[in-house]
Amino acid sequence: MLKSQVHRFYLEKGDEELIKKYNIRVRETPLHFIDAQYMFDDILNIIQNRQEAKRHLWPDTHFSELNIIYKATKNIKKLEKALTKHQRKLLNIAEIHIGLEIENPIIAADHGAFQAVKDYYDGTIALADLEALIKPAIMF
Repeated sequence: MLKSQVHRFYLEKGDEELIKKYNIRVRETPLHFIDAQYMFDDILNIIQNRQEAKRHLWPDTHFSELNIIYKATKNIKKLEKALTKHQRKLLNIAEIHIGLEIENPIIAADHGAFQAVKDYYDGTIALADLEALIKPAIMF
């Protein structure tokens, strides 16, 4: 068993019996679903409504492609390589997100991130600007 202040294990229904049986120490840690800067008036309604939350989820491949670029923003050479390697996929995904009707800050962030990717490939924004433009979509 890990005795670490770094690693966290979250309880699920049914875990209480195991905790009692093996006398495992537990402590509560607040869990923040979203940073304060990304909060908006209707976000609780979206989070609390399973169907509405699902509507805002991206397919895994969309998140994965954008997240590869976001993670690479810390190293310009890796970023350039990732953008070259993933260009076709990113541009195809961008068309989907850019075409969405902007109805709340989540979709606006999606649109903004993929518009930034498209603008980078079109040569209208600099490589250095990508991180700030992609980050809100990744955070949501």
